[in-house]
Amino acid sequence: MTKIKHTVEGEVLPRDLGGRPEIEFEPWMGPRMLEMADQGEMVAAVSEELGIGRTTYYKWVKEKPEFKRFHSQYKTRSLMFYERVARDLTLGKIKGGNAAVLALILANKEPEQYSRNGGSGGTQINIIANSVESMTSKERQLEIATFIGNDKPSEEDGG
Repeated sequence: MTKIKHTVEGEVLPRDLGGRPEIEFEPWMGPRMLEMADQGEMVAAVSEELGIGRTTYYKWVKEKPEFKRFHSQYKTRSLMFYERVARDLTLGKIKGGNAAVLALILANKEPEQYSRNGGSGGTQINIIANSVESMTSKERQLEIATFIGNDKPSEEDGG
């Protein structure tokens, strides 16, 4: 850290110019990242929990192979969390969820897979925000079957 001296009433005092203290990657950090991914926490919250800034977080992804491995697992597990939320929202298991926010999160986490416009090989995100709750089980199964490209749900799905 850079230190400068300044005077206060005739005294010369050292002053820290700021910045976070230098920290090293510690063994507890990787598993904690994964726990937070399983709860849907974003990188900003993970960074804060680890006591590092986002700049350091991404610097470590580039420079520290062990951290990079945890980051890769974090991304996968975080995406899985939001995909489960999307499934539950679609099936009506989550009441009052915000489909638009969820679509934005998925598009930002995996732009290739969850393109908002369906261009360049991505999948367009179509989320029906009308009342899935008011549908019967059979209507929901038909809606899901239509969504995934089947004309009719299978017999085991109640169709």
